[in-house]
Amino acid sequence: MKTILKTVCTIIVVFFFLNGFSQPLPKVKFETSHGEIIVELDTLNAPISAKNFLKHVEIGTYNNAVFYRVVRLDNQPQNDIKIEVIQGGVFDEVQFEKIKPIKH
Repeated sequence: MKTILKTVCTIIVVFFFLNGFSQPLPKVKFETSHGEIIVELDTLNAPISAKNFLKHVEIGTYNNAVFYRVVRLDNQPQNDIKIEVIQGGVFDEVQFEKIKPIKH
């Protein structure tokens, strides 16, 4: 009986594990004056941050935000360690105050 219960539990855990990975990660599209940026959110490895980000998208926190730094692999030829990052800002603190900050 213990072996059957153990096998059933293992099958259930494997099913939920694989099912979580089979679902596509959510994506958010930003439309800018220089084109679109599509961001994929890692809800599996960073569920709290992804959920927080999506809440801000839903209430419009990032509307009229400004991107002020874009680092690509091709625009940092002298750097030994290459990074890819887009940094931006929102100049309306009221929007961020609408959602409780996450703990770090």
